[in-house]
Amino acid sequence: METEKTLQTIEKLLQRQQYTKVSDLLQKMIDIEIEQHKSIQETVDFFNKVYDKLYYYIIFNKLNVDKATIKQLESLAMPLKSRTEEKWKELFENSGKEKK
Repeated sequence: METEKTLQTIEKLLQRQQYTKVSDLLQKMIDIEIEQHKSIQETVDFFNKVYDKLYYYIIFNKLNVDKATIKQLESLAMPLKSRTEEKWKELFENSGKEKK
């Protein structure tokens, strides 16, 4: 998914208070990005931007997202230096397997 296009879609849904659609999009987006991630840096940057956009809504429970998805998003949005390259690859691999 294109980062800017996805962020714009999320922004529009949030403005319209369509939180259920944001929740659905969030899980699909995580699955797609994990499946086709090109580099660790790009993937982490993408999830950082998404998490920043949704932070307020997550903290104040405005989104109807299960806790596992929130935890997954938080893990994927951690600073790049918080894990080694091997640990990032392991996280991406495990995140992709969880839904299968």
